[in-house]
Amino acid sequence: MKHKKIYKRRFLSLQTLGLLPGFIVMLANNYITERETVNLSLWIGISLFFWLLFRKIKGFHPLYMFFASAITLVGFSFLKLYFYNSLFIVSNTVIIFILYLISLISVRDVYPMIRNFLRRKFSRKIKNGTEVYEFNYISKILLYGFSLYLTILILFNVEGRELYPGLFRFLNYYLNLILILIFFIYDIIRFILLNKMLSKETWLPIIDKNMNVTGCIEEQASLEAGKRYTHPHIRIIALCGSKIYLQKNNNPLSISEAAVDTPFSYDLKYGESVEESIDRVLSGLSESPHLAVRQLLKTKYEKENMSRIILLCVLNVKNEDDLERIANLKGWFWNNSHIEDNLNHHIFSECFEQEFEFLKNTILLAYQYKAENTIK
Repeated sequence: MKHKKIYKRRFLSLQTLGLLPGFIVMLANNYITERETVNLSLWIGISLFFWLLFRKIKGFHPLYMFFASAITLVGFSFLKLYFYNSLFIVSNTVIIFILYLISLISVRDVYPMIRNFLRRKFSRKIKNGTEVYEFNYISKILLYGFSLYLTILILFNVEGRELYPGLFRFLNYYLNLILILIFFIYDIIRFILLNKMLSKETWLPIIDKNMNVTGCIEEQASLEAGKRYTHPHIRIIALCGSKIYLQKNNNPLSISEAAVDTPFSYDLKYGESVEESIDRVLSGLSESPHLAVRQLLKTKYEKENMSRIILLCVLNVKNEDDLERIANLKGWFWNNSHIEDNLNHHIFSECFEQEFEFLKNTILLAYQYKAENTIK
C-alpha cells in the first residue's frame, strides 16, 4: 500500500453532469441551423466516445451517463443525416429524448450483461459498485421524467401544434432545458446532503489481494456482507522488553472477539494512510519521539464473518507507564510464560495466538538472546 491517502475520490459522483452534452446540443438547436446542430451533435458524440475510451484504457472508473449521452448524440446525427426526409416533421427534441430513453435502458441493462460476460471470460478486475448504483438510481428517475415529458410532447404535437404555436415552441425548445436543469439541481442537492450524511459514517476501503483499493463500503454494511469484501486491518503489538500489552476485548464481532488481545487492533478507515491511522490511534504517545512503530509483515486473515489483510506492527516502549497516556486502556503487560500457559484455552483471540507464534520465534527470541548475553 502506498504511503498516501488510499482513496481520494468522494463517496458519490454527480451523475446528471453526464447530461451536459445533450443539454448543449438542445440549447444550440434554438439558435443555429439544422445542419449545424447535426454537425455539433456528431462532433460532441464522437469526442465523448474517444474520451471515454481513453479513460477506460487509463483504468479510471466508468462514466455511464456520459456514455448514454454519447450514444444519443451519435445516434441523433446518424438519423438526421440518413433519414432526414422521413424525420423532418419530427422535432429534434423528440428524437433526442427518445434516443436518451433507448440509450439509458441499454446502458442500464444491456451493457452490464455484455461487460459481465466478457469479465467472466477474460478478466477478474473488480469495478466500483457505488458508481453503478448511482447511475441506476438517477437513470430510473430520468426514465420516468423523460417518458412523461415525451408523452405530453407527442400528444400536443398531434393536437395543438397549429392551434397553440407559442405553447408548442415552449414545450419543444425550452421545457426540455428546464427539465434537465431541474434534474441537475435535484442531483446537486442530493449529492450535498448524502455526502454530509455519509461523511459521518465510518467507511472502509475495499481492497484486492495486492492491497489495491477497488471501492469503499460503510462499516455496518460490510459487517452484514460477511467475508464478501476484504479490508486492510492494522494490529499494533505493544512491547516493553519481552512483555506484551494485552487487555480484554468486549466486541465479539471484531477480530479480537470477546477475548484477551492487543487493544490496538482496528480497520484502516477510508481516506487514511497507514501512518495517519497509527498517529491517530497512538495520539497520546506523540510527545514521545523515541517511540516508533515498525511494520513487521502482511498476512491474510479470514473467518466466516470477515476477510482482512492484516498489517502487523510492533511498538516498543521503554517503560510500562508510557501507555498510560492513551485513554481507555485497561490492560497490563504479560510475560511469555504467562501467555504460553494460557494458550489454546479460549482466553486469547485466535488472531493473537497465531501472531504470538511468529513473535515468539522472532522478536521475543531476540530479546531473550539479548537478555542472556547481558547476564553473561
